[in-house]
Amino acid sequence: MASADFPSTHETLVTPVAKSVSHRIRERRHALGLSQSGLAELAGVSPELVSRIERGRCLPSLPTLVTFANVLRTTPNDLLGFEQPLADEELRPLLDAVNALGPAQRAEIRRIAEALAKYQSDVPPASDGRQRRESGFTQRAPTTQGKRPGEIS
Repeated sequence: MASADFPSTHETLVTPVAKSVSHRIRERRHALGLSQSGLAELAGVSPELVSRIERGRCLPSLPTLVTFANVLRTTPNDLLGFEQPLADEELRPLLDAVNALGPAQRAEIRRIAEALAKYQSDVPPASDGRQRRESGFTQRAPTTQGKRPGEIS
């Protein structure tokens, strides 16, 4: 085989994997409003490395990938393009929005989600065995007096 079939040690092939990873990193960086220099500073790497990675010229090492994921408020799996079990198309915008929040805001979102989940599990089923739904939220079935249990008139 001719030596022209293989890249020299100074050349790097742009592989589909490198292109895919580079696209995801650049996309997340843009979504957070970070420059390449900003990402480099927060990740503790050179701006040149960020540039080479985003152009698909090289892949980040595993420790760098994990650091990028933390800085970009996502997961290594997301940057690699692996699907997350709960990240279906309907939930993806919600997950992206929550990932962009700070720790205190995420804690508040979690508290709200847990309260909604508890509320939904406390809802009695309708007479046909299904839970009643209105406007996307599960509603309690009205009592015979038209009031919810514990409601004060």
